[in-house]
Amino acid sequence: MTRIVVSLAGRDVDEIVDVLPKALDVADIVEIRLDHLERMEDMSSIEDYLDCRRTMFTFRSGSEGGAGGELGMRELDVLEGLVEACPNSLIDVEMEKIRGIPRARRLAEELGGRLIASKHVAKPRLEDLVSEYRWAEELGGYVKIVCNAERIEDNVVPLELYAMFGPSKLISFCTGKAGILSRVLSAALGAPLAYASQPYGEPVASGQLPAPSMRALIDAVREALKVNP
Repeated sequence: MTRIVVSLAGRDVDEIVDVLPKALDVADIVEIRLDHLERMEDMSSIEDYLDCRRTMFTFRSGSEGGAGGELGMRELDVLEGLVEACPNSLIDVEMEKIRGIPRARRLAEELGGRLIASKHVAKPRLEDLVSEYRWAEELGGYVKIVCNAERIEDNVVPLELYAMFGPSKLISFCTGKAGILSRVLSAALGAPLAYASQPYGEPVASGQLPAPSMRALIDAVREALKVNP
């Protein structure tokens, strides 16, 4: 079953706490984007508001389209603290950091099935992404591969990955308005997670649809495929 993830971003913890109840009304999981926070260290004050089984923590580096700098020791301190404080949560760690930072590699290995090993690429080559998937799959969690879509044809690459590897661990789609198609089809094909925005407010990532609209489109495509396989 595909779970809908609503992404939340704020300059401080209070902004996230304010929108958290409404996000949980429409989401299966809320993603808290740590890279948008001015003080990540304040995350310890939000723990009482969270249902860890329905929470994901993400620090997206600037080099992969995030709002912060690069993942360093301070950010890893916060992530490790959240792993301990919220033991059933999902944690997104970028593949490049898992490869390049021994401490991030250890964290990824400890997470096992709670890990989302992610990669964001502007101009993807299918053969490169195949190699990335095979490497990340060995870590034991989900594999998230996101491409930027400038043209509608760019949506083909994530769909080719599903044709090769299936949807059990793979989360792959395109960002941007041209990538909305692959966001919906990824979930309709059975991806474990689909990212969406709050019903009100700006999306955190380009191409995110409001969660109710995303859920309705996924259901409609799945029903159509039953009738016209």
